[in-house]
Amino acid sequence: MPFKFPKKVLLFILLLIPISVGFWVRYKPAEFWLNHKSAFFVENRPIFTAYDSYYFARLAEDYKLGVFKPGGKDPLRFVPDHTDYPEVIPFYSWLFAKLSQIFNKPIENIAFWLIPILAVLFVIPLTVLLYKLETPLGALGASLAGVVSFIYLVRTSLNRLDTDSIVYFSIFAIPLAVYLYSIANTKRFKYLSLVLLSLFVHLFYWGYLHAGLVFAFWITSIAYLGLLYFKGSNLFHQRNFWKEIALVTLAFNPVILGIGIVSFIGKLNSYIFHFGKPIESNFPNVQISISELQKFDLTTIADITIGSQYLFYLGIFGLLFFAYKKPREFILFLPTLLMGLISLKGASRFAMFLSPLLGLGIGFLLDYL
Repeated sequence: MPFKFPKKVLLFILLLIPISVGFWVRYKPAEFWLNHKSAFFVENRPIFTAYDSYYFARLAEDYKLGVFKPGGKDPLRFVPDHTDYPEVIPFYSWLFAKLSQIFNKPIENIAFWLIPILAVLFVIPLTVLLYKLETPLGALGASLAGVVSFIYLVRTSLNRLDTDSIVYFSIFAIPLAVYLYSIANTKRFKYLSLVLLSLFVHLFYWGYLHAGLVFAFWITSIAYLGLLYFKGSNLFHQRNFWKEIALVTLAFNPVILGIGIVSFIGKLNSYIFHFGKPIESNFPNVQISISELQKFDLTTIADITIGSQYLFYLGIFGLLFFAYKKPREFILFLPTLLMGLISLKGASRFAMFLSPLLGLGIGFLLDYL
């Protein structure tokens, strides 16, 4: 009789391995930074490694100083672009401002050690969800592929203060909460799952401020629940379907969903129908000057997501096999997959969403060996 780990021990191992690997690959350069402070530090503060990091850090500093005015004039960007402060302080700006106040440390120094931790948090909801879907190797493959993916590693490297980690966490935390809600067998657990779902949705919206993505996850969540209730002829379940939809919609926040409908249509038009069109004038195009918005060929996308073309195609095959064996559960991953597929048309940064799904495909195949 083959040895089997107790369930809690197995889940702990599945979490520990990718989290440890994720920490190792991100903290490894820290020693080099600390040994070459003259190149990487200014007045004992580590430099940021992305342009957007300085923007989020400045908003955090303004928030600390009490000069941030939601929607008000931004004194450093008002001329010549007439740019105002955002209507809401970005989540990471708020978070790092608060941590800077609590620990009395510069924002740069806190970001240096905290960003790698934030970068691997997605492992928790992703692993728990796939473990509950009874695909432990799929969970391990998805998490490992995510933490070591070159594109995601670059975007969550030392002192890169950006929104990628909160997005990665949210795209798996929301499906996990929906799944927990669907399997809840008591009212207490159902309402607790709804609270968790609402927390993740609002954290996602505050952290990324893209209501269209929230709307996309609402659509797939409704589809996932709908297949459950209309699968059989249980009239009691069918009578309760609209109640369930109403509760989930409230958790997603109808206001955010209303904004999201317009945003979703706009994103479809931008990324699917008009994205990557050639320049028709001599006026500078921001999509050309920003490398992450440029299109890569399939070989490069395979390299930066999963390491090679062979693994890329194996992951695609495994993901299709997962969709065949677990079609209803696959719906929960559709928004993430669709975002990843945008990288095939343009905007290479979206390739990072493919990495955990390709890892899931490979791991799911191994589950069947």
